[in-house]
Amino acid sequence: MTALELLPTLPETIERDRKEIALRTTLAAVLIAKGFGASERVQLLERARSLCQRLGKNRQLGPVLTNLSQVHLQQGRLRIARELAEESLRLAKELQHPDFLLVAYHNAGEVCFWTGEMLRAQEHFQQAISLCDQVKHRSNDWVGIDPWVLSSAVLSWNEQLLGRSDQALRRSLATVARAREASHLFVWPVHRWLPLGFINSEARKN
Repeated sequence: MTALELLPTLPETIERDRKEIALRTTLAAVLIAKGFGASERVQLLERARSLCQRLGKNRQLGPVLTNLSQVHLQQGRLRIARELAEESLRLAKELQHPDFLLVAYHNAGEVCFWTGEMLRAQEHFQQAISLCDQVKHRSNDWVGIDPWVLSSAVLSWNEQLLGRSDQALRRSLATVARAREASHLFVWPVHRWLPLGFINSEARKN
């Protein structure tokens, strides 16, 4: 039997619910390998969200909301993604948990970016970056990567679309350099996200 199958055999207690939330959140994180918008993640996260709401507002609800928001964002359900991102950010501000807060700001930034609210997206990404201590936050349990790299990567794209080409170029180069420095697996997504054709053409001009 799997761990999820064994859970219903345990007495219904707060501790049991917390274990199930942790298990479902972990499994949903593993399934990111199939894509942030993988449909298998929805059932895991919706059940975890239901359990969190039964237990009241708590730290475990944070990753559940941000991951659910990402699922719906990647599936094109922008209204739901926005609602979840806003709920996540409100909770993060209330709990004042630094890691959760920076992830919630990034998540809100992504939702604004993909819905065309570039200026709001910039504000959220800048808030996330400002919360990143370069040593402490080299990795994060939300997606297992350096959140500074994640937020800076999308922010550079946002800046380019706002017409701030020089600023976008500087940020892009700094983001790739930091990702390479960390020898992180996220180097490839950074290269995919950042406008490298733009970077190369601008670099040749200099």
